[in-house]
Amino acid sequence: MKSSKMLFRSLMIAGMAAAMVGMTSCDSKKHKNIDDDDDEPRREQKSDDLEFESFSYHVIMEGNDSIEGYKGSQYQDCRGEGVLPKSLGNDNVRQLRDSLMAIIDVRYVGDGEVEPIATAEFRPTDLSPADTEACNTSYGSISASLVNPRLVVFNCYGSVYYCGAAHGSYGESVVNYDIENGKILSLYDVVKPAMKAKLRALINESVKRNDMQSYVNPDIDIAATFRITNDGLEFIYQPYEVAPYAVGMVKVLVYEYELAEAGMLTQRGEYIFNGEAGQRAN
Repeated sequence: MKSSKMLFRSLMIAGMAAAMVGMTSCDSKKHKNIDDDDDEPRREQKSDDLEFESFSYHVIMEGNDSIEGYKGSQYQDCRGEGVLPKSLGNDNVRQLRDSLMAIIDVRYVGDGEVEPIATAEFRPTDLSPADTEACNTSYGSISASLVNPRLVVFNCYGSVYYCGAAHGSYGESVVNYDIENGKILSLYDVVKPAMKAKLRALINESVKRNDMQSYVNPDIDIAATFRITNDGLEFIYQPYEVAPYAVGMVKVLVYEYELAEAGMLTQRGEYIFNGEAGQRAN
């Protein structure tokens, strides 16, 4: 039987890998388009240059093993849906798109079509989902929760149930994409690294303020997953990370004004949140 924490590890590892791929590749191409000559300057990108395309898939995957007493245990009903970046002005967004798809284990076929990637456990088939009983299930989605002239925030969600398990497993990864600089933002692109201890304190103040301490472990650390919102930074803790499975994902919001008043935002962070009202910096 597969571990119920496998998806959690997969999402976290894939999310961090996607961020590193995005930051490395985009930093190296920061002042030019991917297909441009080296001496041609990069045109500043804007949110109205960003185009999306939708996708959906529903595939039966087949494994090598089956579990006695569980009908369809050799099959996995694999489905998903969402949106992907299609273009960003003259920039090639293939690397961003591929990074997002890697998080939910799918690959781009073309024209809004994606398909699940074969794994050691399961491989795609041509079987009809309507006519095939599958004991295992999986679901993946990519959505955009925030789009403004400076930023687009992608949310990557995945869930899986393995036949015979007590319950399923699920998790969420976030890609905060700086449109103008063409890079995936790390937390310390937004918050000053020297303010790590203060940020942790603000997270725990938010836990207490929202009466979450009855089910969240006290004195929690900074989550690996964070989402930029209109209100501030939302830190996402996966199931089991700081609370029992029954609680689900724990989301803790630290308001932008709290970060600003404490002088914790970088110049880029101020600009990401406030636009021209903040200080513009690369």
